[in-house]
Amino acid sequence: MNATLKIHSAASAAQSVQLVLSHVLDRIFTLTERVGRAVREEIEAERAIHDLASLSERQLRDIGLMRSDIEAAVRGLNHFSR
Repeated sequence: MNATLKIHSAASAAQSVQLVLSHVLDRIFTLTERVGRAVREEIEAERAIHDLASLSERQLRDIGLMRSDIEAAVRGLNHFSR
């Protein structure tokens, strides 16, 4: 194998490694964004549950909820107690 061919092979291998690393980093960043979004959504849901749980039974009834419905209502689930 001559020197030019070795240099070309090394450059080609380096490009392949760079492409793989770029893909892996893209996947890591995407996963990090998804986890961050899920954490923010969970924090918001917990805050809403806490806020609704602090309401009186009458206030909950006025907005059409029973205390046992709070979490399902916040999380968008359709199985309310009514």
